[in-house]
Amino acid sequence: MAVSNWQAFRLGAVTCLINPKAYLFMLAVYPQFLRPDFGPLAPQAAVMAAMTAGMQLVSMAGSCSFSSMMAVTSFRLFIS
Repeated sequence: MAVSNWQAFRLGAVTCLINPKAYLFMLAVYPQFLRPDFGPLAPQAAVMAAMTAGMQLVSMAGSCSFSSMMAVTSFRLFIS
């Protein structure tokens, strides 16, 4: 059965979002870096969330770039 790109993306996103290990990790790690003596916790948590999202974006973009570069390189090697 052929799966469209959108269906594959949606399946991967849902699988990632329902992964309890990621949520447990964040619940275990985040509180160690939130300090009440530095001010309200909500802005600190927002900055941490933005940093995490930014690092994930950079990491995933790097992985995609490297993978596509390797795919093109290997395609060129096998064709020639």
